[in-house]
Amino acid sequence: MSWPGGAGSAAAARSRRPLTPHEIRTVRLRRLGPRKGYDPAEVDALLRRLAEEAAGRDRTIGDLAARLSRAEAELAQRRGVARDQTPLAGRLAEIERARTAQQYADELIEVAQHAAAQLVEQAKRQAAALLNDAHRVAAQTAQASRARPVAR
Repeated sequence: MSWPGGAGSAAAARSRRPLTPHEIRTVRLRRLGPRKGYDPAEVDALLRRLAEEAAGRDRTIGDLAARLSRAEAELAQRRGVARDQTPLAGRLAEIERARTAQQYADELIEVAQHAAAQLVEQAKRQAAALLNDAHRVAAQTAQASRARPVAR
């Protein structure tokens, strides 16, 4: 494997520091011969190194993210901001969401009350119709029983 810029101690120094994107793009792997491809040992070595560097960078990113989170919490604590407090814009958005939710709830209550009133009216009409039918059947039954002769 040959790196841009020569060999020797510079190449040894490069093997100890992370590869730059330019180095990755310009690395030259030795071919084994015409149409035989690259040296598998060099390809494997490059892949191992890239994997180690990616893992190291992932660890570094994770560590930095944790440090940033701790620093932000410490800063908020030093400023006297409680953890559950949000900036003004966030509080205003929260208030607007609550207002919208309240409007929606009020509309739902109004619709439910209207539907309930309609159901009560319908139930009253049905009850009146049933009562009228019962009175009519009772009157017919009474009239029929008066019209029949009593058997002795």
